[in-house]
Amino acid sequence: MNELKEYTHLLNLMNYDEQPTDFEDISVGSGWKQLILDFLEYTDGVSRSQHLYLKFAETYKPTNGREYGLVDLEGDPLLYVKVVQIKEKFGVLRLYYDCDINPKIDDINFEMFDESDFRRLVDRRRSQIEGFLDAIVTQSGRTCEYTGERGRLYRSTNGWFKTVTAEYAETRNFTLVKTDEG
Repeated sequence: MNELKEYTHLLNLMNYDEQPTDFEDISVGSGWKQLILDFLEYTDGVSRSQHLYLKFAETYKPTNGREYGLVDLEGDPLLYVKVVQIKEKFGVLRLYYDCDINPKIDDINFEMFDESDFRRLVDRRRSQIEGFLDAIVTQSGRTCEYTGERGRLYRSTNGWFKTVTAEYAETRNFTLVKTDEG
């Protein structure tokens, strides 16, 4: 089973003609696969955790002047989240994403409800995603990029940083980088 396929709606990776559906198409080691899946699963859940269904019995006029009898996001998420880049940088996993409000919401007349409550909800969702991403990046600095086992930060002979196991580092003559954790 290809787990990445389940989250293609969250991917808009740069430099791809077609979005990858397999981890072999992403330029980080398979040891970080579970961290990437954890981020995609969490982000998908947060973006969908607060659907905004606005159903009004009477027709009203949004600020753009069009008349609507019913506004409904039809099950779409409150936030549209798209991962635009997945890479390794300085020995840790980097996930870059765009996060924006569902465009269907832009047509809603905020006079119908308290816009500040809505904006706080959106900011809270973005903060949740950012906090989880910080935890994923930290964990990648302790996880071998290639095996998924416990890893440490090493420097290659050409100066690149990699988080790998001691065995992997030894076979490639990497040097351990001293960090606060030892």
